[in-house]
Amino acid sequence: MTNLESLVDELLLDLFKVFDTIHIFRAFRGLNSRFNSLLFKLFQAYCLDFRSATKHDFDILCDEYLPQIGDQTITLRLSDDDDTLQEIELFLGRDNLLHHFTRRKAFCLYHVFSEKHMERISSELKHLPVLTHLSMIQCYLPCDQMNFRDFTDGIWNLPKLIYCNLEKYLQIEEYFVAPTVISSSNDDAPSAHLNVPHLCHLTVEHCIQNCFWSILPRLDQLSTLDISLSNADTSDKDLMIENVLVLFYFYKIIHFDYIVRPYITKNQFYFLL
Repeated sequence: MTNLESLVDELLLDLFKVFDTIHIFRAFRGLNSRFNSLLFKLFQAYCLDFRSATKHDFDILCDEYLPQIGDQTITLRLSDDDDTLQEIELFLGRDNLLHHFTRRKAFCLYHVFSEKHMERISSELKHLPVLTHLSMIQCYLPCDQMNFRDFTDGIWNLPKLIYCNLEKYLQIEEYFVAPTVISSSNDDAPSAHLNVPHLCHLTVEHCIQNCFWSILPRLDQLSTLDISLSNADTSDKDLMIENVLVLFYFYKIIHFDYIVRPYITKNQFYFLL
């Protein structure tokens, strides 16, 4: 420990980026006023990954540390799979805990099968103005049509969003929709309101509403579009492929699931996979 104390603050802060958050606090919290200052004031890049946290570590982080380092946390990963049962419920059960993450840039959810929990989480999107990365992997999105539209509208209005991944999410009754908020100016025709000027990567493994295609040319920074048409019926798929063939020229890379490939071959159109 003496050797570590001889390091300048900048080097110690770089070391903190390498270690798991719970290990950082176990090793350095309470050693002296300098380390406490580094932990609770100077270090501004906590990445909290609860996917492998034990129940004991989870409780310590949530109850003792998060209220003090929430605004220093830039990444939050939560899961509700077999290894972390009830983690989401326990996290949301701590009142206003999500509101501590005012500087959160990355938010990742895995295996959240409770519609109530997903509605609660999706309602928090509007409070994340600096969010750049959003991933929801195998999560059950709201069944109610109004709640589902609120969810998608929330995504389309994350002004700093760069990366969005909705992979294998469990809600096949609804389409991933274009924004429902309409904006217009002067004599221009009303148009869908988009506030994702930095969006570069978009993954949607789900049915896609036809009007979705009309907004893609307005996503000026989009370079990767990864979609799945496996839930679309044949007529929808034909129309979607026509749209994709046109929109390909807007993007550097477009990925498709295997169901689309026969259409690509038929049209003699080649994609980078």
